Amino acid sequence: MKLKVLFGVVLFLWLGAIVFVYKDSLFHTELTPTEKSAFLEFISGAYDVKNHHLDLHKKVAYDQISRFCEGIKDTHYMYNIWSIDASENALTKFPSLECLWNLKELNLSYNSFTRIPQLGKIPSLSVLNLNKNMIGWIEAISWLFQALTHLSIAYNKLSIIDFSFLPKSLSECEFQHNDLMDIKNGNFPINLVSLKLEYNKLNDSSIEDILTLKKLSFLTLSDNQINQATVLKWNQISR
Repeated sequence: MKLKVLFGVVLFLWLGAIVFVYKDSLFHTELTPTEKSAFLEFISGAYDVKNHHLDLHKKVAYDQISRFCEGIKDTHYMYNIWSIDASENALTKFPSLECLWNLKELNLSYNSFTRIPQLGKIPSLSVLNLNKNMIGWIEAISWLFQALTHLSIAYNKLSIIDFSFLPKSLSECEFQHNDLMDIKNGNFPINLVSLKLEYNKLNDSSIEDILTLKKLSFLTLSDNQINQATVLKWNQISR
């Protein structure tokens, strides 16, 4: 009898978890014409035609944009939004933007993300700013942003970085002011020219391979646990 009760509780919790994770799909209904019209009016008010820029700085909550791609479906916005500023909104999640075929720059700084948001695959994205959030780790994003050249996740809570998870197209990375203690060796982007790592907890062994990167010309290491001799070595080989 106890086993049946326990099984029932486990099953109930399992089903509850499934509903929670997939609630948007299970209870999804299409936007009504009135809802879509209101959404497009909101987007129109935040859109800069001349610069192809969508300004959501300090003016949006997740519920307002949770069905972003559905809201702009079959409109010119799918092709004409090239940059988005959604900084300083206290956001903890962000909708997929894979409907934006020409999106190049995305600013999500000064929010409350604990992980890189699930933005979908954005092949055109070249600049991603996630500064001043609460991101603690980086998941594999290399296949999502294959044209990304500039990634900034400064002033977060990162403790480790695995470059094999990051796009090979990167040329500039900013990871200063985190809690970095290690950087996984190898698999660095071959065109990496700038890397900011100041104000972390890195030591000499954690940056050995970085010093061998041939194209790296700008590296910041101050306020870590790195021997001064290692810093001098970098200064001697820097180009």
